[in-house]
Amino acid sequence: MSLIVGVDDYSSESDVIIIPSALDFVSQDEMLTPLGRLDKYAASENVFNRQMVARSLLDTLREVCDDERDCIAVLERINRLADDS
Repeated sequence: MSLIVGVDDYSSESDVIIIPSALDFVSQDEMLTPLGRLDKYAASENVFNRQMVARSLLDTLREVCDDERDCIAVLERINRLADDS
């Protein structure tokens, strides 16, 4: 008889099956840089995604504040979003 447990449960027993949880998988967005995420959603056809960019700009700026080029790149994207109609 096999025992099924979550990933947090670990056993070296050979009769234990470990099933990965949904939390173990990394989404494509998590693999993107802050600027990559900003670009992805700013260029979206979906208006909701573009609105979400505006709501997350402060967090993005905080993440890139140590790199002047990245900060300028964020400001350029803000300018493009301001012209969005």
